[in-house]
Amino acid sequence: MAVVTQVPVLGANGTGQRWSNLTDTTPKVSDPISADDDFTGVYETPEMIKAERNLSNLIYDNHSFYNSTFVGNHQFFLEHWANISKHPAQPHDMLSNSYRKATTVKLSFLFPFYGSYIQTITVATGGFIYTGEHTHSWIAATQYIAPLMGNFDTSLNNSSRIMLSDDGSKFTAFWENVALLEVPDKLFTFAATLYKNGDIVFAYKNVPIPVQKIDDKSHPVKIGISDAYLTDKIIFYVRRKTVYEYHRVSFKKYEITNGTVLMMTALPTCVQYTTCDTCLNHNTSFQCTWCENIKKCSSGTDRNKQDWQLRNCDNTLVLNATWCPARNATGPALNVSRITGDAYNKINEWFVEYKQQQTSSASLSFQKLTVIIIYVCPCARVVNTADTESSPHAGGGATSMKREQVGAGAGAGGGGGGGAVGGAVAACACVALVAAVAAWALYAFRNPHTRSGQLFIKYRPSQWNWRRGEARYTAATIHM
Repeated sequence: MAVVTQVPVLGANGTGQRWSNLTDTTPKVSDPISADDDFTGVYETPEMIKAERNLSNLIYDNHSFYNSTFVGNHQFFLEHWANISKHPAQPHDMLSNSYRKATTVKLSFLFPFYGSYIQTITVATGGFIYTGEHTHSWIAATQYIAPLMGNFDTSLNNSSRIMLSDDGSKFTAFWENVALLEVPDKLFTFAATLYKNGDIVFAYKNVPIPVQKIDDKSHPVKIGISDAYLTDKIIFYVRRKTVYEYHRVSFKKYEITNGTVLMMTALPTCVQYTTCDTCLNHNTSFQCTWCENIKKCSSGTDRNKQDWQLRNCDNTLVLNATWCPARNATGPALNVSRITGDAYNKINEWFVEYKQQQTSSASLSFQKLTVIIIYVCPCARVVNTADTESSPHAGGGATSMKREQVGAGAGAGGGGGGGAVGGAVAACACVALVAAVAAWALYAFRNPHTRSGQLFIKYRPSQWNWRRGEARYTAATIHM
């Protein structure tokens, strides 16, 4: 009786299909796979994916704003690639034959990136998408979605194409057969998909070189996402915009190979809440606070940072849902975002009444006044409650305190002459100090070889903005 030996089918997952051969020759990239008519989608939970497909190379991680799932299964990649290729992608002529170029694209839907809704993005030849509102020459520095940022040049190969697809529920950018300037014979094919619900997926069809070995001397090499906020300041009559990066996720150390997928699931953020009640009853991992001045919810660091600071939200923020103006319009004065004229006059009346009566009953009024001044009055100095000492058993005045002027009516009592003399002395001191600093600056400017001159050069105003450290730039990014 003959013995039959069963030989397992070779190839990708036992299908008989040949694995991609990573040789020195230029690999051939096939056309996008067409989706089946009954294809329903590929979004599943990491646990379902692991159980159904018996995956051992699945990495799941949390990054505050996003949960990431790295899948190294070829069949899962094929299903995802078929899904994003179902809607025909249109090649972009300029991006498909250029080097270090970018174009602005308007999405057909609002895309929540780090919770902030955007509709205009910038697709670059360098393998990434810029998400900032203001375009500049170093868009590779931050505010990016980078499936594989590198020094790609689409003019090196006639088959290089950058294609864009938008079906109303998702936007996909394909970098097909793109080559690095340093290695023109190795062609990459990958894609980035932005979903309407905020999820982001990177898919890698052909990666002929390990990501860790890609040269980053002429251009940064990044895989991941980043966001920042912009501040606009006037320094020495010059308007300057400064970008502060507040969050970055990097997947550069992951084993990015052919047929891998990197999924990022958007998590709830404070920015998405539009009312005081929902903001303070949030379901996020952040400490959300509400600013009535700008009607926005924030964790303190997001794209609304400058507006938050300009409108004095740090001093008028609402921390408890019971303080929301919509729910408790007649609540304590400290809940009011800005003080009204009647309330301001009432504060002055309480303060003058306290000075005149000096009784124990007035002591309670002053304690209430102290809280109001701390949280509300923009014209008063902050009163430290430790400076107020109540002594109901003391004779004469029941309360001793450090005097604070509030408005015009607070200083109606004595001591006016002493205050005028003190003000004149303070003004003279300020003028003398300014004159001394100006004289030193002039001396240092005219004598750069002296110690003062060297110090002036080292700490000149043009160098101040580089010491902030929040936004990290590299020399390569300014060429983008």
